Amino acid sequence: MDHLHRSHDTLLVLISYLIAFTASYTVLDLTARISLTRGKKRWLWLSFGALVMGMGIWSMHFVGMMSVTMPFPVSYDLIIVLLSVGVAIIASFVALLVVDRRELSIMQLLGGAVLFASGIVSMHYIGMYAMQARVTYDIKYVLLSVLVALCASVAALWLSLYFLKNSSRNVAWKKIGSALIMGTAIAGMHYTGMMAAHIESQLSVHHQIYSL
Repeated sequence: MDHLHRSHDTLLVLISYLIAFTASYTVLDLTARISLTRGKKRWLWLSFGALVMGMGIWSMHFVGMMSVTMPFPVSYDLIIVLLSVGVAIIASFVALLVVDRRELSIMQLLGGAVLFASGIVSMHYIGMYAMQARVTYDIKYVLLSVLVALCASVAALWLSLYFLKNSSRNVAWKKIGSALIMGTAIAGMHYTGMMAAHIESQLSVHHQIYSL
């Protein structure tokens, strides 16, 4: 069977991390703008922020997929790919709605993080399902990827709330540091999820069926 080789294009991995970092920093910056608007403008900023954040997370996933060296050509189902994009944007919208409340209890923060993490995990595995190949998973790494996504979501929501309440002079540097952490967490979820996957060429699978 042609399983996924554990090799990556280093440049694309770095680019995927840069995308995750940029999306994280942009969202930390946008949350402050969203909190200052009301009415239709608020919903426009929320929608724009969700689009930027969702596309950033999805783009990181896509570039991360491209960084993997496959022993066979792989194509993708466009409808399923678009579905994964939509899930990422909706999850981001929910996260921004949670943050926009400014005052959250621990349970509300965890509830929002669970929703956001569910969206990130769903986006990743729906995106994997879009591959025109046979994919099986190692359940241990799948569960680990879910845990990483939850930790990333808690960090993202908590840091966003922190910057809404903080107006110190060093806030820009703190945002950069926080975006580095968030970017690492988002990328970590993706590559942990990739470790869980065993991918076989459809041609290989068909050959096994016909040879029985």
